[in-house]
Amino acid sequence: MEVHAFATIEFDPDRYGVALLPIVEAFVSGRHGITESEARAWVAEQQALGKRGEFYFTSTQFCFGELKRTEH
Repeated sequence: MEVHAFATIEFDPDRYGVALLPIVEAFVSGRHGITESEARAWVAEQQALGKRGEFYFTSTQFCFGELKRTEH
């Protein structure tokens, strides 16, 4: 298993968290009672936080692979 931590306070389109915003918006719209306008408002809030220097994003990605054993 490998772990990759992603964290940023920079609202930069090249940052993982900022690049995910439209994907999250599209994914949550219509799920579990979240409307398109609510999802859009959440993205707008993240953009406003970014403009004020208050944006924060963190995510931990876990990658699992097959363990390869070597003969001794």
